[in-house]
Amino acid sequence: LVSGNTGDAFQLNSSSGWLRVNAALNGSVQDQYGLNVSATDGGGRVTYVSVQVGVVHFGPPVFGQSSYAANVTENSAAGTPVALVTAQAQHDGSNQSLVYSLVSGGAGLFAINSSTGQVTVAGLLDRETAAQHVVVVMATDQGPLHKQSTVVLTVTVQDANDHAPQFTGLPYVASVREGADVGAVVLTVGADDSDVDLNAALTFRLVGGNEEGKFALNASSGALMLAGQLNGSVTEQYSLVVSVLDQNGAASTALSSNTTVNITVVHFGPPVFGQTAYQANLSEASSAGTLVAPLSATVQHDLANTSIHYSILQMWAISPPPAVDITTQSPAVFAIDPATGRLSLGLAGLDREAVAAYSVLVQGTDYGNPRKSSNVLVTVDVLDVNDNSPVFGQMAGYNASVREEAVVGQDVVQVTATDQDAGVNAAVQFGLVSGNTGDAFQLNSSS
Repeated sequence: LVSGNTGDAFQLNSSSGWLRVNAALNGSVQDQYGLNVSATDGGGRVTYVSVQVGVVHFGPPVFGQSSYAANVTENSAAGTPVALVTAQAQHDGSNQSLVYSLVSGGAGLFAINSSTGQVTVAGLLDRETAAQHVVVVMATDQGPLHKQSTVVLTVTVQDANDHAPQFTGLPYVASVREGADVGAVVLTVGADDSDVDLNAALTFRLVGGNEEGKFALNASSGALMLAGQLNGSVTEQYSLVVSVLDQNGAASTALSSNTTVNITVVHFGPPVFGQTAYQANLSEASSAGTLVAPLSATVQHDLANTSIHYSILQMWAISPPPAVDITTQSPAVFAIDPATGRLSLGLAGLDREAVAAYSVLVQGTDYGNPRKSSNVLVTVDVLDVNDNSPVFGQMAGYNASVREEAVVGQDVVQVTATDQDAGVNAAVQFGLVSGNTGDAFQLNSSS
């Protein structure tokens, strides 16, 4: 062999001239050999001839598709079919079977039936860890050279609802002023879900702590809003239970999580009067407009307007008993300046002999939001003036007789008198004014 014997593929018997195969041939690599052969006689003369050798060969297995793609749901059980990958042997031998194997990809998550090419699940698939796997499948024929070919199988892992939504931004704590408008957003809750699509479509619900109906929750955005006017004096703290569900909360397979939202109502007390109760004394001779008592209250809120509005809620004549409501009496016994709280005598005037004491219930209202009020009781005692004369028990006069032998000091008759005034103004002193000729009689000034 002079030339053309690539890879020493052939051997030539120098005596017989037989050309034999000397090494394994691979027609897929080289399917034609051009050999240059020489023949030399005993005298040294040489002749050359060309020998063309064609290698009869067959290709490797051919897959039914240039690539394969399949979908499988995460958490599918071992043995779940994924894809059927098949090829055809190209040789002309009697054994046309193929042996299938996985070359790479999948990290033990898949298996293949070596005879059929059926790829199945072999491990735990988790879409959240890897949403796609590229698996290389090999087919080996049973021809004399066991030729092989490969194809790519792309497996997409589809989502299963295997993750409950989780709230973000915890803890949820907020404060809101009791005067906040209905519809105002207190805070917004949020959540994440590791799943996708419908399995990550979240809806929010308010499931506890809202017995008063003061709050509402936007199911889509998670915005927690005021649904009613707050009154911190009634309820100062709310603990609301909020739930988040995936699959829009519509499916029986929806997963959920709960959390607590703590809300403090920022509030202020009602006005505080300078005294818990007031007591005043007023002469019955006082004229309309006379000061009874200067009432004053202080706001407890932190707003700019610290004014107080004063008003009379109710009035009673309490002496003599029983108490009589005189609130609607006109003209009124008492009046109050709504801006200053000055309680004064009204146009009705006073008469101690008719009413000796009054009670007045006064209210002070602030200009906060919401407006708050507190009440205080004012007791007014009417002081007497000497405006009534004594009245004898017998204004028509007294008649008496006495025997002429009566001894000095003998009682003849007792005159009596009363005075509607009080105190010293009602202390009656008696005296003989006229007619006591010869000082015949003596009158006890007290009795």
